[in-house]
Amino acid sequence: MWVDPKDLVPWERNPRKNDPAVDDVARSIAKFGFGTPIVARKENNEIIAGHTRHKAAMLIGYSPVPVRFLDLSENEAHALAIVDNQTNEIALWDESELDCLLEELESELDGVCEFEEEEEVEEEDACADDDDEAAPEPEENTLLDKLNAFVARSEQKSRQKKVWSKADHKALLEISEELRGFVDA
Repeated sequence: MWVDPKDLVPWERNPRKNDPAVDDVARSIAKFGFGTPIVARKENNEIIAGHTRHKAAMLIGYSPVPVRFLDLSENEAHALAIVDNQTNEIALWDESELDCLLEELESELDGVCEFEEEEEVEEEDACADDDDEAAPEPEENTLLDKLNAFVARSEQKSRQKKVWSKADHKALLEISEELRGFVDA
């Protein structure tokens, strides 16, 4: 359904602080349109997911916007809002593939979204297509695997200026406990 964004109600207690992303999202919407609808409660038009898209649409006067209305209780809607934001933080980037895509899509992305430049690491033609299979991701079954995976997630969050989640703290505590057991043994 398409509605005027002025008819949507942002969740007042939304713990996600999205203002730093609004300008980039607004430029994306202006260039490409809406790719993902805003999700809102059917009962009262309260936004569940898509606060940044909503703010961006309001900023550039984009109307109407696509909205998917869900028939959820207030608690279900707020729980979904948290889950929606939290699960976005869990995913990681394939940095090599992202670098290749950013290079390939430079003209399409120009002026839409700013990506932070990192120190370049010499890689042997990471963007080249070859017949070698990609190395499988290591399973997190050893302490070192768990620690390496945690460090990779933490570094990515740091680059994206994201705060640690409760799950991050729990994972660090679990790794710390294992390290303590390893050192004490």
